[in-house]
Amino acid sequence: MGILSSITSLLTGQKRIRVSGQTITRKKDNTYVARTSRNRQPNKRRGERRKRRSEKQQACNESFRGQRKFYKAFRVVVMLPYPAWDFFAEWMRRVAHTGDNCFHAINHKYMNGNEVGCPALFHFSRGELGMPWDMAVTRVGEVVMFTWHDDRDCPHARGSDRLLVGLLYDEYRDRPVLIDPHALRGHGAASITLDPKYGAVAHVYLFFERVDKRAYSDDQYFLS
Repeated sequence: MGILSSITSLLTGQKRIRVSGQTITRKKDNTYVARTSRNRQPNKRRGERRKRRSEKQQACNESFRGQRKFYKAFRVVVMLPYPAWDFFAEWMRRVAHTGDNCFHAINHKYMNGNEVGCPALFHFSRGELGMPWDMAVTRVGEVVMFTWHDDRDCPHARGSDRLLVGLLYDEYRDRPVLIDPHALRGHGAASITLDPKYGAVAHVYLFFERVDKRAYSDDQYFLS
């Protein structure tokens, strides 16, 4: 049926026609056009992309499926009878509209006036990036060394992520310090040198920063 004759059919009372892979329907004084599903062609490019998935992509898919399986069990065992995560999400939406809100909401209960009262629970950073699972800290004199193994290359852990070190000297808990040791996640090692004039004990907070400064990790605390 030609386009002209099809339009004529609509005007003369026919309610539905098919033209060039589309269905044209007339209801009262309105005309609707929709693609005919039986004329759709499979997306060959999408299929080709699926065939070209790398081993890393396949491994990520398997990992995600495993995580979903764990989540289902965790939800039944923990989240349904004890909905702590639901309440936490509601609380964050209520109190953390800005970075200032979030900092105070997380840390105010660990402060003692103008200084950090509980360094072990205080946070320099919270975020979506992951921390290495085996971060270790050793100290020799005033030099504090950090080592880890992390060869992941995924959205929450890139080899180019920068290590940052938050620092609180125990005798000066009102003076936060931030150190850039110029080390990347892919390096697996870094070190800083403490200043002995501020005392012998230091609270160290390690976290990572995305190279474009658009994402950060939770920090990990160590007493040195």
